[in-house]
Amino acid sequence: MRGLPSLLLLLLLLACTKEAASPTDLFRVITTKVTGVGITTAQSGGQVISGVQTSSADIIARGVCFGQFPNPTIADPKTTDGVGAGEFVSNLTGLLPGTKYYLRAYATIAQGTVYGEEFFFTTLPLQLPMVITRAATDVTHSGATTGGDIVNNGGLPVIERGFCFGLSPNPSLDDNKILSGTGTGVFTSLLTNLCTDQPYYVRAFATTGAGTGYGNQIQFTTGALSGLAEYSTTVLAAQNDFSQCLPSISGSVQLVKESSGDYSISDASFGLYGCVYFFPPATGVSLTVDCGVIFLGGSDQGSKSYTLTSVTTNGTELTIEWINSAGDAARTTLTRTGGWPMNLHL
Repeated sequence: MRGLPSLLLLLLLLACTKEAASPTDLFRVITTKVTGVGITTAQSGGQVISGVQTSSADIIARGVCFGQFPNPTIADPKTTDGVGAGEFVSNLTGLLPGTKYYLRAYATIAQGTVYGEEFFFTTLPLQLPMVITRAATDVTHSGATTGGDIVNNGGLPVIERGFCFGLSPNPSLDDNKILSGTGTGVFTSLLTNLCTDQPYYVRAFATTGAGTGYGNQIQFTTGALSGLAEYSTTVLAAQNDFSQCLPSISGSVQLVKESSGDYSISDASFGLYGCVYFFPPATGVSLTVDCGVIFLGGSDQGSKSYTLTSVTTNGTELTIEWINSAGDAARTTLTRTGGWPMNLHL
């Protein structure tokens, strides 16, 4: 009987001794549902509710942890969003596009870390920008104004935009291109040094980190050089005396389109035949403009062929020097309504 009081005392002490509380007994964590999911971003957060045995000051870290596998921990990627009890917001960045993530809030005290409920979400996939190509305006024999509109950047900044163009359908960045700034919205560009009398295909484009998006294709045809051209010719050489033709001969010729880029000339001597020899105009000779390259072809009614030896233009006037197989030579300046392409050369 003498040991009974000691036993009762021991049992009483054990009953009064509390087991050390775990972190989950001391406070609670609630995870906020995920919102604002983008291509590489999302938003969540949580709430830390302290318990009877803890105060707000005991919460030394809080945030959300996330990863591509269930039950992420603070050993995985995480945010750090302050300390203490209460609500907090977590902004997730640097996520992978089109990827499923698991997420839960956490809070840490000295004894350990407690996690909230787990949620999962999937980031948006990469999307190419949406682009519209507008109809070309102010089309000339060697240029046009093109327009585009980026209506959606796909969630990523537009780092380059402009127009692809060429003589074949569906032009891309591998073809001719002209840049026109960055960002979304409406933009325009002037295409220059185009080939005369040719069908051009154009697509607006925009480039982001997801790649390049193209707009619809539009088509236009540059202007031809047919029509009336006024000339002023200075004779440089002839088989007869040509003093009566100095300082220059003035008149006009018709350029008649025979096919794309090819024109017959109503007088290939540009007045020299009539002034020097009292001959009729030199016919049968063609003027060809092939993407800026200009040359004469064929022979006149006297079987004389013609060759250009010099070509210069300022856009308003075209000055050529030419010689025929008989030795006649002259310098002729031509003007026409609409001017001349700036890229003409031998």
